[in-house]
Amino acid sequence: MNLVELLARLAEDDETLPRVDENRCLNARFRQRECTLCQDACPVEAISVFPGDSSLPHKVLVDADTCARCGLCVHVCPTGAFTVPDHARWQLRLHRTAQALGPVPVEFLCPLQEEKTTPAPVHARVQLDRCLASLSLADLIDLARGREGDVWLDDRPCTSCPLQKVWETMARVVEQANQLLEAWGQTARVRTHRRDGDLLGEEKALPVHRSGGISLSRRELFTSLSGHLVRAAFLLAEDLVPSIPSAPPSPRDIRLQQHLPRTRRHLTAALRRMGSPRQETLNLENLPWTVVQVGDSCTACGLCARFCPTGALRFYVTPPTNETKGSFTLTFIPPDCVDCGICLLACPEEAISYGQVIYTDWLITREEALVKEGEVVPCEDCGIPTTPGDPPLCFVCRSQREKSVYFRSRQRMGDKTSHE
Repeated sequence: MNLVELLARLAEDDETLPRVDENRCLNARFRQRECTLCQDACPVEAISVFPGDSSLPHKVLVDADTCARCGLCVHVCPTGAFTVPDHARWQLRLHRTAQALGPVPVEFLCPLQEEKTTPAPVHARVQLDRCLASLSLADLIDLARGREGDVWLDDRPCTSCPLQKVWETMARVVEQANQLLEAWGQTARVRTHRRDGDLLGEEKALPVHRSGGISLSRRELFTSLSGHLVRAAFLLAEDLVPSIPSAPPSPRDIRLQQHLPRTRRHLTAALRRMGSPRQETLNLENLPWTVVQVGDSCTACGLCARFCPTGALRFYVTPPTNETKGSFTLTFIPPDCVDCGICLLACPEEAISYGQVIYTDWLITREEALVKEGEVVPCEDCGIPTTPGDPPLCFVCRSQREKSVYFRSRQRMGDKTSHE
């Protein structure tokens, strides 16, 4: 084995290096989406996205030598194309440490922070072994839930850090966490030194605990194991429960694999753990969900549900028979929507739009909300169920007829010109 092969083997064994499942990438599902969220977010330009074309498949490459292992790509990818093998264990250690400290105000530090003092109004400090950007929206909610004081992120080193590009994304996630904490009536908020400087006080020295390395007495250990740690373990186990399977529309099959990312399952579980929300509605402008709305131009083609990567949209059709009318139903599961935008692009009738306000409790229920329903009749040309029209044509056959009319018109114009 030469040096190159050895380095490649070591890279494969690195459990902190993000793995890529290209089949889950939005570009693999719908080329016109042209998603580059991971590439744009990467602070060290270690990710390259090649959308591909009709002759070349799309590719997502991670340069193992350049990758900083910050974990940001895992959170910005809406469909879970990136995973880090040790991330679940890392989260368990994180929440174990936080729970063992109790509900006191706590501050989290990145590995670069060497200051022994802090001006933040906290009772404990925890140093992570990776970038603060590794904390997901669900992590922040779980860390703040039920806490008697705020959760602080010590972002002072970010100004001079080579990874400082991640700060904007981290700040946006902090805003999202606080919006959701407020909607659920939680008293704690997530703070950062750079954004909440007016809340800082005098510098004080506090012991710094290592994430997963807090020392406990024997009594404290057993108490923690019987309470906090069991709940922390359950917290992660709950997130691993698979979502209910996508119901295949009849008679058209999905054909494209659907997958609800672990990051989204974790987020939904984190919201549920806060109990019932206090706010009736929620503005989604800054949050990773949307509300799918379908207008009257819908022809029941089902493409929106077919391309939906998570199964949040579900299309059911009952073809007409000699005895009964045909019908279709399009439903929507709000917490499973990752706001990827594919359904909007895939709709050939431009019937889809997005709403910005949602009933807050919809984000913690898995019930299917009715989006659109109506009658279907056989397409005059191909027989596929479609909405009534004059004549009743599915979008494919209507497009073919329009093209045929266009080309015949051009041909007649050409013939007329040649005769003149």
